[in-house]
Amino acid sequence: MKKSMLKGKSICVLLLAVVLLSGTGAAQSYTLIGLGDLPGGSTISRARAINDSGQVVGVSYVTNSSKAFIWDSENGMVNLGALPGGGTSGHSSNARDINNSGQVVGSSRTENGTGSEAFIWDSTNGMVALGDLPGGGFRSTARAINDSGQVVGYGDSENNDEAFIWDATNGMTALGDLPGGQTWSFPLCQNT
Repeated sequence: MKKSMLKGKSICVLLLAVVLLSGTGAAQSYTLIGLGDLPGGSTISRARAINDSGQVVGVSYVTNSSKAFIWDSENGMVNLGALPGGGTSGHSSNARDINNSGQVVGSSRTENGTGSEAFIWDSTNGMVALGDLPGGGFRSTARAINDSGQVVGYGDSENNDEAFIWDATNGMTALGDLPGGQTWSFPLCQNT
């Protein structure tokens, strides 16, 4: 009888533990939301990043080019355009990251299509070029932005492809390469 009572108590404790723990281990569910594409698009869009407010950035393919976009549940997909002087037909842009202030970074191709330049975009200033590294060709790409507004990316320099950091005070600064490297560095992300 005593063994049977202990077995019954053990089962009750086990059931109580399962009931108490079942709420903490429940699987999360998610809802997939189609973002659509920009007007005149080819029904192909790629989301690249999302911030804590649910704003999404990426690229949507439109006639003869691709365009950077920002999406939110209130405004839908909005074309960020291209850098000034870039023309409208065949001129591409691509958004790569967004911070919690809604600043977007990426790259925009030149009018003649021979290069690209890193940009930062916000709803007040629009798309602003970040420049290029000294001594290199006309090519830079912004890959990530943190909540302080610091941007990392890469571009042509006098040494080869080189990572950079950019901020509003210091502009674009080359980060160099590791000792013994082939003078090629490439950032993917940065901290907040």
